[in-house]
Amino acid sequence: MVPLDEAVRAAIGLIQADIKARSIALNVEVPSGLPIVPIDVVSFQQVIHNLVRNAANALAECPSPLITLRARREESGVAIVVADNGPRIETASLHRIFEPFFTTKAEGMGLGLPLSSRLIERMDGSLEAFNDCGATFIIRLPPGEPS
Repeated sequence: MVPLDEAVRAAIGLIQADIKARSIALNVEVPSGLPIVPIDVVSFQQVIHNLVRNAANALAECPSPLITLRARREESGVAIVVADNGPRIETASLHRIFEPFFTTKAEGMGLGLPLSSRLIERMDGSLEAFNDCGATFIIRLPPGEPS
């Protein structure tokens, strides 16, 4: 188990240079003192990387691109939100985006989101998607056992 704020910051560190090179603003709101969560750090970093990369790709034509990554304590554990201000996910596609081989991208294989969802499920968590100002993804993870 690892402090969630450290895991999120490490994951962002892996993609931050790419985000900066694309001139995308990245707003990270991860307070210290979040509960320790039972995660596989490498798998967690892969999921965060995939969600942020997908958001960056969706922002290619956005005049003021912004990705927000925030974490918060919830009654049932912890939530990590990755949101962008780009185009929303088509309503007809929203319920299918976690299906293997379903993609809305011309060059996509439809494996990134299903894999991300499975990795989070292995950590006893969930991954959800919905539309807000753009696309929003929420990872929910249970708290670890107190030490």
